[in-house]
Amino acid sequence: MYTIFHKLIEKFKDLDITSVVEESISDADLEVVADLNRDQLRAGTNVEGDTLGTYAKATEAYNNQRSTKISGGDTVTLFDTGELYKSITAKLSSDSIDIKSSYKDSILGYLESVYDPFIGLNKDNINYVSNRIKPKIILSIKEKILN
Repeated sequence: MYTIFHKLIEKFKDLDITSVVEESISDADLEVVADLNRDQLRAGTNVEGDTLGTYAKATEAYNNQRSTKISGGDTVTLFDTGELYKSITAKLSSDSIDIKSSYKDSILGYLESVYDPFIGLNKDNINYVSNRIKPKIILSIKEKILN
C-alpha cells in the first residue's frame, strides 16, 4: 500500500543535504562570517578566544611613523594598514565555510607563525553563524519534502 508516509520517506531519501546547505547560505551570510573574523581581530583575540598579546614599546616607535598609532601595551589587533582586514574573505566549499586571507604571503606567513590561529571563528561566533543559517536550511528542507 502506497501511503503519504511512503512519499515523504522517498523525498527524504532523495534529499541532497549538501546542496540544501549550499543553497541556504547567501553571500550576505559569508560576509557576516568574514566580518566576525575581523571583529575578533579588532578585539585582539584569536580563533581559540585567546588574546593575541600586547604590542611592545619598540612597536610604538616604529608604528608612530605610520597612520595607525600604536602604543606599547596596546592589545595586538593586526590592523596596521587595514590591508589584512580587507583581504579576509569567506567562501563556501563542499563541506564548510572557508575563511582565508589574500594578504601578502610573506607577511601573512610571519603573522601566522606568531599569532596563529587568527584566521577563523571562535566557538561563540561559530554558534552565531550556525544559528543564523539553521532556519534557512530547515525552511529549505520543508519546502523540498512538502512540495
